[in-house]
Amino acid sequence: MSCLGKAGCAVALVAIGAAAVVAWQERDRIGELLGRKGGAEEAVRTGRPSEAGLARARDKVDSLNGWRADSVLLTPGEAASLVADAMADTRVGTLDSMEVELGDDELALRGVMDTDWIPRDLLGPLGGLVGDRQPVLLRGPLRFRREGRAGWQVERVKVGDLSLPLAIVHRFLEAAIPGSRSAGLPVRIPDGVGGLAVRPGVLVLYGRPHTAATE
Repeated sequence: MSCLGKAGCAVALVAIGAAAVVAWQERDRIGELLGRKGGAEEAVRTGRPSEAGLARARDKVDSLNGWRADSVLLTPGEAASLVADAMADTRVGTLDSMEVELGDDELALRGVMDTDWIPRDLLGPLGGLVGDRQPVLLRGPLRFRREGRAGWQVERVKVGDLSLPLAIVHRFLEAAIPGSRSAGLPVRIPDGVGGLAVRPGVLVLYGRPHTAATE
């Protein structure tokens, strides 16, 4: 190989190395751009409940206790499984095709509900337009309250194409979920959870603070 050829190879290697360094430094931005272009960001925010998802979620919660992990991350499917289990004894728990979406500090729940139990006067003048089975949407922030309990502050309810005014949202939820007040729904969470945070596509569960043993 000529000297010129060797020099060209050296320049090419330097250029490749520099490009690799820039790519590494900008990896987060590149990943965001690729994810946005491919439409994958929205897809990973949602999940549906399943027995397998509930088992995985419980295993992760157990690690907060047995393995003393600081925190665990639940996928949308695992989070949906916990929500469905927590609301199994309510009207919301009867939703068909339930789906949970994890957003920025908020949780949305969608599904199809039998609406014949809803007093039509509760829905106002348009109540007569609501059929017996309708898609339902509930959305609002999820907050940790105390051990074993979270609070879901539902701020929006949509039944079919009808978005309920906030005053009616409260009445709807009180009828659907006994014990709810001012759209603050009590949600059971497993023992051992000392806090939570909702992020796009992930539910973060924090362990309880561990007290150091004293001699």
